[in-house]
Amino acid sequence: MKTRPRILNNMGLKLFSLGMAFMLWLLVTNYNDPVIETRIYDVPVKLLHTDLILEDNKLYSVVDNSDVISMVSLSGSRSVVDMIGKEDVSATADVASMTEDGLVPITVSVNKYSASVDSIRSSSSYVELLVEDSASRNLTLEAETTGSLAEDYELGNIRLEQNQVRVTGPASQVSSITRAVATVDVTGAKDNITTYSDIVLLDAEGEPVTGSNISMNIYTVRLTVEILPVREVEIQISTMGKPGAGFALSGTNTVTPSAVRIAGNAQTLKNLSRIEIPASELNVAGLRQSLEKTINLTTYLPEGTFFADRSFDGKVQIRIGIVPSPEEDDTDAENTD
Repeated sequence: MKTRPRILNNMGLKLFSLGMAFMLWLLVTNYNDPVIETRIYDVPVKLLHTDLILEDNKLYSVVDNSDVISMVSLSGSRSVVDMIGKEDVSATADVASMTEDGLVPITVSVNKYSASVDSIRSSSSYVELLVEDSASRNLTLEAETTGSLAEDYELGNIRLEQNQVRVTGPASQVSSITRAVATVDVTGAKDNITTYSDIVLLDAEGEPVTGSNISMNIYTVRLTVEILPVREVEIQISTMGKPGAGFALSGTNTVTPSAVRIAGNAQTLKNLSRIEIPASELNVAGLRQSLEKTINLTTYLPEGTFFADRSFDGKVQIRIGIVPSPEEDDTDAENTD
């Protein structure tokens, strides 16, 4: 009679023990390294084979930032998922698979531990492209300043080294551009400024027009801002002629405004103490009432100067007082007697 191997004794109990041990191992493993889900936000999508669009002399622009996935969800063991960061997530969209509507399917993967990741889910399925003809146009460069100059200084001319910029890009974006502006900060300036400024493209609302497919022949421009001193000068008047018989100058004249602020080069302002309105402008000969006249001071400004107040049109109101003459009245009375 053969003897049964001892290993086979109590086989049922041993199998039960083995099963319990396996379940215990699973419990311990899942407790220490459970399956979890993590979320990674704002994952950029890389477009592949965009040359297929450019070869047809067309350009593209991404619609509504669809080349950024707002959220990618990963699930897997905590020990794996915790080791995966945003830099390990790869999102691509192959233009070769683009639909007629401009939708390019997105593929998402991880660069490490991919075999241990249970699932990857993306909140976006497509990158949407607007494909259109390429367009170009020339724009006149404008110069602007920000900030306030030092007290008693005013902006003079702004000279741009170049006054044109050529813009190329998708037709819809190029057509929306209305201005090309270079801006320089003049805060506290007392001397001329020469610098390079970035060129910004603006639409009709003054909002920047940007895009990876918009290009310019120049991106910065050299400019010089003239900073001029300011001096306040009085307005001086004189008259010619005599009022009519029985009338005389009252000696009370008014000039409004009586003084103006003038900007110009320092040497010119140094020699400028007043603005004189010639007597020929204020001829009172034969007048029997006060003379009121509007004079444009612009005619009498020294060359190379201008009014510091840009809203001032240069016009001043002048009144020459003329009143009855007491001496003439006395003479008339004597003659009557």
